[in-house]
Amino acid sequence: MTVSETVTQSSSPAGRNDRRVFWWPVVQLLVAGALCALALPPLHLLPVLFIGFGVLVWRLDRTVRLRSALATGWLFGAGYFSAGLYWLGLPVVIDVPDDMTRDLLLIAGLIGVPLSALFLGVIGVRLTGWLWIGSCAGVVLAIAVWVAISVAVLPGRFTWMIPFNVFGLGGLLAATIALATALAWRLAPAGGLSQIIFLAAAWAAFEWVRSVSLSGFPWNLVATVWAEFPGTAQSVAWWGPFGLSLISVLLASLPTILLLKHRGDWATRVYAGGLAVVLVVILGAGYLLRPAAVDPVPNVKLRIVQGSVAQTLKWKRHARAKILVRYGELTLSREFESITHVIWPETALPYRLQTQHESVRLQADARRFFLSVIPRNGVLITGANRDVGPDTWNSVHVVADDGRVIGTYDKHHLVPFGEYVPARSFLSRIGVAKIAHGRGDYAFGSGPRSLNVAGAPMVSPLICYEAIFPAESVGRPRPGWLLNVTNDAWFGNSAGPYQHFASARLRSIEQGLPMVRAANTGISAVVDPYGRIKAYLPLGARGILDSTLPQARTTTLYGRVGDLSFIALLLVAGLLAWAAPAGRDEERTCGT
Repeated sequence: MTVSETVTQSSSPAGRNDRRVFWWPVVQLLVAGALCALALPPLHLLPVLFIGFGVLVWRLDRTVRLRSALATGWLFGAGYFSAGLYWLGLPVVIDVPDDMTRDLLLIAGLIGVPLSALFLGVIGVRLTGWLWIGSCAGVVLAIAVWVAISVAVLPGRFTWMIPFNVFGLGGLLAATIALATALAWRLAPAGGLSQIIFLAAAWAAFEWVRSVSLSGFPWNLVATVWAEFPGTAQSVAWWGPFGLSLISVLLASLPTILLLKHRGDWATRVYAGGLAVVLVVILGAGYLLRPAAVDPVPNVKLRIVQGSVAQTLKWKRHARAKILVRYGELTLSREFESITHVIWPETALPYRLQTQHESVRLQADARRFFLSVIPRNGVLITGANRDVGPDTWNSVHVVADDGRVIGTYDKHHLVPFGEYVPARSFLSRIGVAKIAHGRGDYAFGSGPRSLNVAGAPMVSPLICYEAIFPAESVGRPRPGWLLNVTNDAWFGNSAGPYQHFASARLRSIEQGLPMVRAANTGISAVVDPYGRIKAYLPLGARGILDSTLPQARTTTLYGRVGDLSFIALLLVAGLLAWAAPAGRDEERTCGT
């Protein structure tokens, strides 16, 4: 009996039994996927990967139809992404001023809606006698009631979007896992070790697909579980994060071969054991290959300012002067005379240095105060909006000590529905608007580029979540460092900022470049080109972070050839799967 084929009537005893057969693997896979999300930042509970992927491999090995393989992967992926991206419910209630109210709305959207859907689904099954029809009717009714109540009663313009942002996106992303499991099943329908290797390769391949498709969304890559242990993550310098994901999924899945009795002969176990040893050696080699320390760039002293400005105040007109004073006073605090480069986060400057609107231009006293925070013969690098004609950009400016803007970078990878609305001409008619400040969409920048910085090596800026895209992190010519300015106040004290920081650390290892990170509410840090944290300001803190700038290492293999090295690793994985022992041909007796 397969997941997809279990469609029964509730009136018969057999129907009730079949529904139990249906729900048990569904629960197993959803929980297994959610369990794997605990290995992501900030928890990094790595052992749960062996449990979660063990369940996935075990269920897939028992699958006898392609559609069941699709369902198996989709359920696992839905649990994984929904649990790993729960914090995406926070931005849509950012305009609700009271913290307690926001928390209650999140509980209602992320817990109340699923429980209501379950309750109504059970009632629907009993009334209709059909599993799928009754379940779907219950889910649709629960969502309709939630949207109606949100629009009519609950505070916040976008509160109704909470379950869509989390479960809707989770279900959409889960389609890539469904395709990965289906591909692994198709390539190795007999199951066993070959299927495990194909699953790891397909998982990593579809991570790459979702990172480059449409707008791209390379979040919750399995590779990020190693960010807290940069020694084990050094192989991303060879084949990028997707290669490390392949290795991680394969290593977590291999022990399950011991539970697949119909494939557990001695040749299979020896082959799997040899693979496991090779993978462990690859992960451990990074500790031996990196140097004990990295020399600093001479005559560069950085000051990163973490202002911790609440998102609800950030764009209030009456708060502009206070925000500028907060950043200025923090910048001018202890030992300012020794600083050569000051760095403020994304849109930290509440005014615009390039604008046609007098209301947001720095005037008189505010401009004099602004000039005072720029080190003599040094520069200030700050995030700020700018506008020319009808267009507004989310930008980074390099500002000299006389106030001249000597370099500008415009964000090119904008957040869909956050900074612009796709298909706006249609969606705006049904009330869909972007969440970020302002009515109009931000304009797209021209792409990655390196900026000259007086007194320091060239820099490639990355604004906000541009730091999660491996193929887009380095401008030309090759810079001496990466700069990630961001405003993670949208996500509060959740897993989101930790996941964001973990992705940024991987960019340093991939490219062999140090990363300087300035975040409004944290996490701000300086990371060396091997992913090690040299200086750190925690999430939620307000203060300054003074540090030297680590020197870059020579260009890495991944920095030279990009994802071609990952493609080569996929080919190696395919050869390993093809050469794996077939095991005994016992017929599997049941499926998911």
